[in-house]
Amino acid sequence: MITLYHSPRSRSSRIIWLLEELGCDYKMEIVSIKRGDGSGAPAADSYKAINPLKKVPTIKVFDEIIYESGAICLYLTDSHQKHAIGPLPGHNNRAEYVRWLFFYSGALEPAANARFAGWDKDPAKPTGFGTRQQGRPARAGTESKCESKTPGREFRQSCANKFSIRL
Repeated sequence: MITLYHSPRSRSSRIIWLLEELGCDYKMEIVSIKRGDGSGAPAADSYKAINPLKKVPTIKVFDEIIYESGAICLYLTDSHQKHAIGPLPGHNNRAEYVRWLFFYSGALEPAANARFAGWDKDPAKPTGFGTRQQGRPARAGTESKCESKTPGREFRQSCANKFSIRL
């Protein structure tokens, strides 16, 4: 049985969707989180034993704990192949699948969140990319990657006509 540590209206909702698509048996533990707008409450200190950053999503499978959306998706699609949602190691499209899975969570999502938070409206406001001026090359690189690959001939070919995940 998989345990999903979840907070409503958070990134952990995508894991519920994936668990359902995979037909997994799971139970859900609700975790409170402090939200970017200041609402909510921090997770209990006891949750640090599950996730040291006290964030969601996190899953527990037997005695293994996995956190970070990309890692959870990769683990679940590799370990639950009944619906063949993700290509397995050795498949000729595995590299493109893994590249897009982690590009989204490692580059695209942080850049989109920073922009959504207003970093591009206040030149002096620091973000994970520094100030607006300092972040311009990083943003340009991310946007260039997306424009050259999206809708992504390689990604479309790697997924063909079957269901796949894209966070």
